[in-house]
Amino acid sequence: MAQTTGLSIGLLGGFNRSTFTGRGADSLGYSEKNGIVLGAMVQKDIGSYLFVRTGAILSTQGSQRTNPSPSQEIMVKLNYVKLPLIAGVAGPAFFGVKPHAFGGIENGLKAGCKFDIRTGSKFQKRDCNYTMISFSAKSFDLAYAMGAGLTSDLSETTFLAVDATWSRSRWKIGTDAKSPMLKNRAFSVHVGLSVRERRSAYR
Repeated sequence: MAQTTGLSIGLLGGFNRSTFTGRGADSLGYSEKNGIVLGAMVQKDIGSYLFVRTGAILSTQGSQRTNPSPSQEIMVKLNYVKLPLIAGVAGPAFFGVKPHAFGGIENGLKAGCKFDIRTGSKFQKRDCNYTMISFSAKSFDLAYAMGAGLTSDLSETTFLAVDATWSRSRWKIGTDAKSPMLKNRAFSVHVGLSVRERRSAYR
């Protein structure tokens, strides 16, 4: 007879909305931008209702702002490979759908930083070391994360999960000339398809 071990591996994809927060960020006009999340996740069930989770997720984040003088629209594209450490609890299934909630930390490794700059009809792409814009981003971000979702079994060994996650940096991730304490904030929704590991048991 085949049994599952409680270990599952899967792929996920979805979208996010991100911006910068922190002292002075609002006065600079930073607002949310759209991005994507793509990655792989490993989950270990502990009994029927607890689980721990990790993985590797590419998250395209950043923010956008408008400078009044000169009139510029600047989009900061700040991408990370996130390595989450998450613990969660699942509720009982209802009509084949099981709710869950989770929380933990996300370790983010910077995977790119670029500017899209529009000045009137002129459009430029620049790296974040562009000297005309006083912005810098650290190579690492540690963020708190929490969220909730739903899981539905497709078969004995595969399941589909939909998760919504909110995250915010613990420490500053970079600086702007007028805002020395910028932090990431993001809200993401993703769908994941996972396969449970099987093992053979003999009686």
